[in-house]
Amino acid sequence: MKAVKAWLDERVGLEAVSRFATAQLEKPVPRGLNYAFTLGTAAMVLFGTQVGSGILLAMNYSSSMEAAYASVQRITYDVPCGWLIRSIHVWGAHLMVLVVLLHMLRVFWTGGYKKPRELTWIFGCGLLLITLGFGFTGYLLPMDQVSYWGTMIGTEWPGAMPGVGEALARALRGGEEVSSGTLARFFILHVLLLPAALCGLIGAHVYLVRRLGIATRQPVDVEHNGGYKRLMEREGVPFSRHVYREVTTVFVLLSLLVTLAVAFPAGLGAAATPDQTPPGVKPNWYFLPVFQLIKYCPKMAAMILVNALIVALFFLPFLDRNPRKEPRRRKFLMVATGVGLAATLAVGFLGFICEKRVGPVQFDTLGVPHWVEASVQPLIGSSVHSFQKCDAGTRSSNGRAVMSSLERREPRSSADATSSDGRTREQRNGGTGEPLRVEQP
Repeated sequence: MKAVKAWLDERVGLEAVSRFATAQLEKPVPRGLNYAFTLGTAAMVLFGTQVGSGILLAMNYSSSMEAAYASVQRITYDVPCGWLIRSIHVWGAHLMVLVVLLHMLRVFWTGGYKKPRELTWIFGCGLLLITLGFGFTGYLLPMDQVSYWGTMIGTEWPGAMPGVGEALARALRGGEEVSSGTLARFFILHVLLLPAALCGLIGAHVYLVRRLGIATRQPVDVEHNGGYKRLMEREGVPFSRHVYREVTTVFVLLSLLVTLAVAFPAGLGAAATPDQTPPGVKPNWYFLPVFQLIKYCPKMAAMILVNALIVALFFLPFLDRNPRKEPRRRKFLMVATGVGLAATLAVGFLGFICEKRVGPVQFDTLGVPHWVEASVQPLIGSSVHSFQKCDAGTRSSNGRAVMSSLERREPRSSADATSSDGRTREQRNGGTGEPLRVEQP
């Protein structure tokens, strides 16, 4: 064994790698780190699971318009453990977006974007946009009704840009509508270009984090003048003492991912039909605020607002000149951010609830609730109107058969409205024309 180690050390420098890894573990970090500082590692682990599950899915996926849906069906129902791999990939995408958002909120809360970590923040914003790009491009790949029409709506967004909007939308779709060209473009972006870009940004981001260190709670000028290295030598603790938090977070996160994949496996709707728009088409939850915003204002105004917020997010380190990092010392920025987040969540919730019915309340496309009167359907023959869900063939206590579930029925024609004794429905109900009402058994 020693001979093998010596042989490898002579050629690849194992001792140098070991010394580097030990130095990274012993590198001091600020005191008081908690589990919120493990979200960056959690995001990288989730990206690893996405790469692994994505490779397995790509082995059985066909990116042609005609075969894409059938290949996803085969993965879900025929390939051994295909449903589990696909569910892990789907839930991993949702968790990755959530974890990256929470990671950026943590950095914002602790002021970790301030000097000299401006580029670290900018690379992090790029990572967020690429993560959202994964969700957008992967949404079309199953080629069911919801994904097809959701992509149709999403690709209309660039068309609002003046001048180049229409050309940009056509380039994204590969034509006027979502077609085989769109699917090919999205597949290449999803499995080649975006992963390569994300790996590059992750490398640059991690390098800057390790070089500049985790931000302390000291003001910018104190940390700069005192020297970060000297502060860590005096006040820091070895990174190895924080590793157990990283391992715990990763273990809990992977357990949650597998649990969600098993308990709520990814579904598959009907195959996409370009000539039939399904009702209630919506994007993924992280695009709901933008989806709902364009219902309240012109598309151009919504696009300008969203793009302005993205630019402000990138340049936040240069816009916030306050040297203090504590949230209580940045009250205006904290209040403005809180109001913005509350508004975003509210608009996103309206996007989630719109075009849905909850009990007697129907929410319209703007999310405004409307009271819907419960109507009594006409009863035909000897069928009994029951509000209880029963299995077919179940008998009530008095021996009458009850319906398995409450169903809507179309009114019979006038010819069918005459009973065997020759009387019409109106005659049987006293000539009022009202539907026969039967009390619940």
